[in-house]
Amino acid sequence: PDTPIQPWVKPARFISEMTPLNELLPLMQRSQLEMVMVVDEFGGTAGLVTLKDLIAEIIGDHPELENSEEVALQMLDEQTFLVQAQVNLEEVNEMLGLDFPLTDEYQTLSGFLLYHFQKIPHQGETLQYQNLDLTVVSAQGPRLHQIRIHRHDPQEEDEPETSPPPTEPDTDTDTLE
Repeated sequence: PDTPIQPWVKPARFISEMTPLNELLPLMQRSQLEMVMVVDEFGGTAGLVTLKDLIAEIIGDHPELENSEEVALQMLDEQTFLVQAQVNLEEVNEMLGLDFPLTDEYQTLSGFLLYHFQKIPHQGETLQYQNLDLTVVSAQGPRLHQIRIHRHDPQEEDEPETSPPPTEPDTDTDTLE
């Protein structure tokens, strides 16, 4: 229980996020690395790549990606859609007739959500944006998989009352006749 961690600590290998996969695999094999840290252009940590993830990416053995690419968008009803989080935001706009802003800050629906949440959202969390509810339906760790987009009808919020509230008959007994 009080064993120090120091004997198991190994120096981390850092690689650029621009390193091609076909160069990374031989490097990891030669160096007998099970994982490498990926850094961005500013030297910040962009992520972690494991040998298992790398091989799966190269040979395409990634079942959840295969399933998610089959249907990028599924219509649940006239106002509700299930969209794969990795779909390009411009495509989401075109497919659903929406106007999500396109910026250099993000390219995908997932990126849009991360940008607006300013954190990694959990499954079930909802972002309200204009007349839309964007709910994280499926996520694994920091990776968002499916987002439900529900479009509110303007009349859903501004519906007039259908009838006035019922009033009690006048039963005032203190009146003079």
